[in-house]
Amino acid sequence: MKGFRDMARDYLIDLEPVVIAVTGSGKRTTVIKLIEAMLENHFKTEATAGSVSDPAAAFLSLLQLPEGTDVYIFETDPQDEETAAELFQVLQPGFNVITGVEGAGDKNQTKGIISLAENLMKASASLILDGDDPLLDREWKADAVKAGFSDGCLFKIHSVEETGPDNSEFSIEGIRLRFQINSSELQHIKYAAYAVAVCVHLGLPAEAAAEKLESFSFSK
Repeated sequence: MKGFRDMARDYLIDLEPVVIAVTGSGKRTTVIKLIEAMLENHFKTEATAGSVSDPAAAFLSLLQLPEGTDVYIFETDPQDEETAAELFQVLQPGFNVITGVEGAGDKNQTKGIISLAENLMKASASLILDGDDPLLDREWKADAVKAGFSDGCLFKIHSVEETGPDNSEFSIEGIRLRFQINSSELQHIKYAAYAVAVCVHLGLPAEAAAEKLESFSFSK
């Protein structure tokens, strides 16, 4: 496995993509698909949907990333801390989206998520956090940005309005437009806010994210 790991690390150094990790107790794959959809018209984006239990297979898939990849998004399962740590050591994410830890159900698992965020990211990395999860309300070594419904969130969701059985509109504080989403679930709205936060940090206009969100379909 060491050979695959070293080759993957060297290839990523040459490729220089922005690496985005998605971890936590929420629906990570949904968040990945949202970020990918919002970025695809602006960056050459590749994503690994689904957590990987075999580090060697993960490193092999990294070696298959196309040349010119601008953004790579991957998922880590907080229950498999050893594999997650292996991936973080090689990938050194520039962004880590933590979809909450309150429902993790295991204090060690929660500590593992926090340890990854604190110790195995780039020094200049940013965290996108569930701003409604009290377990994530702490001091962080990295730049931490909260998204959610609570006061204190930089990307604070407000003025949610159902416009149909499976449609809603909402606003994000500081962004002068209404977001339309094909869901009435508050959790889906929060996932969308995570993705918008990533887009804004990458320099994309909120209007571009809103346009993709309007056509995004959530799995039933």
